[in-house]
Amino acid sequence: MKRWQEEVFVFGFAHDAKGGLLGGKKLLLSMTSGAPESHYRLGGRMNYPMEVFQIPLQQFAALCGMDFAGVVYTGGYNLGRREAERDKQTAQAKAHARALAEKIRELTGAAR
Repeated sequence: MKRWQEEVFVFGFAHDAKGGLLGGKKLLLSMTSGAPESHYRLGGRMNYPMEVFQIPLQQFAALCGMDFAGVVYTGGYNLGRREAERDKQTAQAKAHARALAEKIRELTGAAR
């Protein structure tokens, strides 16, 4: 992710004194975590709410003149699960994909 940011968010492409080539575009974040959503809170295992981890990406969007369009987030998506839990993992992935597709449709005004 860091390398992608360094290569995409460069002065003269992503942003410049006039706004850059990304200005006016929408940034929608699609995020998953292995830890359950309940761990993302003050004093929780991850120490902070998930929203805090999004702040640097929101700032990149602002710097580039992009519209921050929100987040589709799924917690507890652990790829290291045992074989017996694979169906649950697959269901989580499909649910996340449906939520992401719905948000994209909402943002673009596309019909189902």
